[in-house]
Amino acid sequence: MALLIGRGSVSDLATELAAFLAEKVLKDEGAFKIFEALIAEGKLVDLFTKVLDSAPMVFGQKNEKKVEGFFSVLCSLVINETPKESVFPLLQRMLDVVLSSEVAALLKIRIVSNIFNLLSMTSEHRHMVFYKLVRFACDSDKLDIIRPYLKDAASWINRWEMPVERRRELLLLCSEVTVDDD
Repeated sequence: MALLIGRGSVSDLATELAAFLAEKVLKDEGAFKIFEALIAEGKLVDLFTKVLDSAPMVFGQKNEKKVEGFFSVLCSLVINETPKESVFPLLQRMLDVVLSSEVAALLKIRIVSNIFNLLSMTSEHRHMVFYKLVRFACDSDKLDIIRPYLKDAASWINRWEMPVERRRELLLLCSEVTVDDD
């Protein structure tokens, strides 16, 4: 699967993503026909929901770059092509799929970091992604990988569109993991 972000139409990217999943992962032509019909009908939220149902199987691919690419294209389409009210539940589901997978912690961190970086600097969803990234890194004893970014968290939080309570929650987590780390 080649990453074609910024090239082709939304339909082309969604079709490429669906073809990769149906042909290379599921090995099911019937799945592709279902995905293709949803694309033709413009039902992208339904498409992404079905894709996420099968997404855990993507981790069976031996090529980690293809796995990362799959989630990057999917995330980009979710962020840019779905109604605002659908983005949060789809991103949350994507993070659950990634973080509950049986793959190495480093691959999970790379994918979640990619999702974080695909979101705009002021996105209200950055809080959730960053929180889950920090919590996972801490729980998997990989905090050293994201430690350099913790010092930037306070300035990022001020740019993110989120309630004060969620700001405090994230600052508290960053504080706890850096204190526990000392």
